[in-house]
Amino acid sequence: MRRLILLLAVLLPVIAIAQPTWEHRVIGGDLSWPVDVTAADFDGDGDYDIVSSGNRLVVWENSGNGQFWIEHEISGNYASARIDAGDMNGDGAPDIVTSNNTDDVIQWWENTNNSFDFTLHGISNNPIGYDFELDDFDMDGDIDLITSGYSEDRRVKWWENLNEPGLHLIMHAISSGSDNINDFTIGDMDNDGDKDIIVTSYNGDYPPTGYLRWFRNTDGHGTLWNEVSIVEDYPAYSCIAGDFDRDGFIDIVSGVDPGIPYVDILTYWRNINGNGLNMVEIVIDDFIYYSSVHYMDAADIDGDLDIDLVATQYGMENHIVYYENVDGFGNDWGEQVIEEIECRQPIAVDLDLDGDLDIVAGEQDSDDPYNDEVHLWEHQNSQITEIQVLAPNGGEIWRTDTPHNIYWNSTRPEDVRIELFYDNQLVETITESTENDGVCNWLIPENLLTGDLYSIRLQIVGSPEQDFSDEPFSITSLPSLTIEPFQPSTIIPAAGGGYWYWVQIVNPSPFPVSGQLWAQLVLPNGNTYGPIANEVISIDPNSTYQPSSPHGQFVPGYAPPGIYQHVMAIGIRPNLVIDTDSFTFEKLAGTSGPTRPESQWSVSDWAMNGTPPVSTDDPQQTGQAIPTEFALLQPHPNPFNPTTSFTVQLPETANLQVTVHDITGRLVATLANGSVSAGAHTLTFDGSGLASGVYFLHALTADQHQSRKLLLLK
Repeated sequence: MRRLILLLAVLLPVIAIAQPTWEHRVIGGDLSWPVDVTAADFDGDGDYDIVSSGNRLVVWENSGNGQFWIEHEISGNYASARIDAGDMNGDGAPDIVTSNNTDDVIQWWENTNNSFDFTLHGISNNPIGYDFELDDFDMDGDIDLITSGYSEDRRVKWWENLNEPGLHLIMHAISSGSDNINDFTIGDMDNDGDKDIIVTSYNGDYPPTGYLRWFRNTDGHGTLWNEVSIVEDYPAYSCIAGDFDRDGFIDIVSGVDPGIPYVDILTYWRNINGNGLNMVEIVIDDFIYYSSVHYMDAADIDGDLDIDLVATQYGMENHIVYYENVDGFGNDWGEQVIEEIECRQPIAVDLDLDGDLDIVAGEQDSDDPYNDEVHLWEHQNSQITEIQVLAPNGGEIWRTDTPHNIYWNSTRPEDVRIELFYDNQLVETITESTENDGVCNWLIPENLLTGDLYSIRLQIVGSPEQDFSDEPFSITSLPSLTIEPFQPSTIIPAAGGGYWYWVQIVNPSPFPVSGQLWAQLVLPNGNTYGPIANEVISIDPNSTYQPSSPHGQFVPGYAPPGIYQHVMAIGIRPNLVIDTDSFTFEKLAGTSGPTRPESQWSVSDWAMNGTPPVSTDDPQQTGQAIPTEFALLQPHPNPFNPTTSFTVQLPETANLQVTVHDITGRLVATLANGSVSAGAHTLTFDGSGLASGVYFLHALTADQHQSRKLLLLK
């Protein structure tokens, strides 16, 4: 049983795509079987002209927009099969190279003065090839010739362009010539910097036979070759090379006859390691009804920076087809039948100079072979496909000092203009670019009104084509954040403790604001730790967010001593910071043991579990009145597990010692031991390492002493 899918074959359905539109034109006619067409600027006026083969050799002069064409007949009786254009003699003007349809003789026509005046030169009087490609094969700056033939000499050869440009070519054999080479293409299969040759072989007997192989340019100079098999028992009509998965390695697409009546397939061979020795097959189209893909071109048809295909299906059903590389990596392909027509070699080229690629192919009408035409399908899909304003808050853009991003994508790589509108009135031009997709940074001008009727427009310069952002968005004034510690000076004992602070956020805009409020610490060594707190907030228009109780923060005993900065921010973490505020506090040094490295810290250890203190002042006033007497307030919670918090009130600065003892009087923790400023100071005791039972909390100054009983229940 013959293999239908060889090696590792992944069958992927041809999926539906957003189909571009095409406008069909006829470039010229009165031809017989124009197998091949190619494009070049033969008159040097900046646009592409078309040369076609057939019973006549004709150049069609482009008027500049691809709509009007002037015929220039080079030869009225010339049965050319394949045709290409390149500067054979190095004079800067493209010449024409043709293969004769009857005897495999290849000739070139010198473009003498950029005025469609051509002089014929023979390359060889002997049959040297039916199929050929032009390429600087030895990379010496001139155009060489690679050929294969159906005649007695079937070898693949390359012809080195020597000292007399275009007039002196030396032949180098690549293959032995024992097989029917149906097609070949050029690419650096082993990624070593030189040109290799990929070939297909096809014998149309039933069952058909053939293979897909490549010839390694072993010495890099085209004199030593090594034949490498990709897959045998593989009757392949055609092949084309390109980096279809954007990994930097040359891959292959091939049209194949699997030997099943009425079925042909189109396959893509991925070059996995870049050495051409590990190729994986992916089926692009696995049911081409009694038609074969003999001819293809590879180019970025849709302008999305990957390589697509345009192909002709030839047989019982005749189509010109566009295959879109949908995911950009050759895994998913979309198919669009552009037109039902019998054509041969298609090419993708921008004939109307609008920035996208059009398609040209020569017709071969079996019913009327002496009235064939060269056809153009002009790419009309030039609409803008996407524009997006990166609004951080569900359609609201905050007026910040940080630029906002505007993303866009257009199928036309022409000049684009990004404009800001308010209530359908132009406000300003944000940027102009020649890229068809990209991102720009936009800093909101200070003079822009606050409002909810803004939109962004992407305009193709010099064209009526435009698109607006999908949804209008609002520009809101910047919320402001203020934080202030509950007491003016915050001292954390060596054993750890907590502190409280007020938070206020003012939203001056007429729109509701939602976002995040988070806190982090700048440590004594300058590192940042956190977020140690994070919450989602929502503030009504023209309102203030101000909780009636202060926020709390615990500092564990293992935190190193020194000066800390408590920083709070509002915005959208981590990239958008709308406003910040901060204050400092100090953690005292002690002898309770070494601190932990930061890598072993846990945010949960920094959570404050105590009850917020009650200010003697209006809660909207930050700060607290100085206590009038010394007091150790009741811990909360009590009983506790494993932490409890309490407040020590000092009427004046004093040396404060706060300790915890067990029922036998043994000291189990020192929570403060040093000078502490006047005010209410909240501390936390952590009994994680202690057994359940009764403990006593003591607060002492030089002339004051109070105690509280604690009950630890685990």
